[in-house]
Amino acid sequence: MVRKVRPQLELAVAGDLPILMTTKEVAAMLRVHPSTVVRWRQVGEGPPVIWVAPTIPRYARAQVVAWLRLVAA
Repeated sequence: MVRKVRPQLELAVAGDLPILMTTKEVAAMLRVHPSTVVRWRQVGEGPPVIWVAPTIPRYARAQVVAWLRLVAA
């Protein structure tokens, strides 16, 4: 079986994989509780999420920073 790569897994310009962060790491970076990040994810308000597996959400660090700049503007 051939697995399709999800479009969210964009490669960096240099051809490297993006730096992926856990929910806890994103929460620490944004200084909020991890449940806040989960709630944002559930309602589609937080930074874009990459589903590595059905139960493993990850966040591309560059996308978290871009999202933060957008909401802070």
